Amino acid sequence: MWKFIATVYDHQSEINPQNVEQMLKGYVKDSGGDPEAVAACVAKPETEKRVRESMALAEKLDVTSTPTFFINGRRIVGFSANSTPYDAVKAMVDFDVANAK
Repeated sequence: MWKFIATVYDHQSEINPQNVEQMLKGYVKDSGGDPEAVAACVAKPETEKRVRESMALAEKLDVTSTPTFFINGRRIVGFSANSTPYDAVKAMVDFDVANAK
C-alpha cells in the first residue's frame, strides 16, 4: 500500500480526469496489487461513504494538507523525514504515553 501511495504522490501531476482510472490501475499493478479487486472496492457504496466521512472529518478539523497527524491533540503537518524527524515524533508520543492520566 505504501508503495502505491508514494507512486501516486510522485506522479500526481500526470493524473487528470481523463486518465485517472488507467493511471491508478497501473500504479496498483506496479505496486503488486490487483487492479480489478481495487476497482471493485472503489465501486462499492460503502467505500464512497467512508471517503466522504473522512473528508468531512478533515474539514471539521481544518486539515488542508496531507499528511496531517494529531498526537494527543497536537497537529503535525507535512510529516516527513525532512520536516519532522521520526525521533521527534516518537518523543512526542512517548511523552504523552508516559504522562497519560
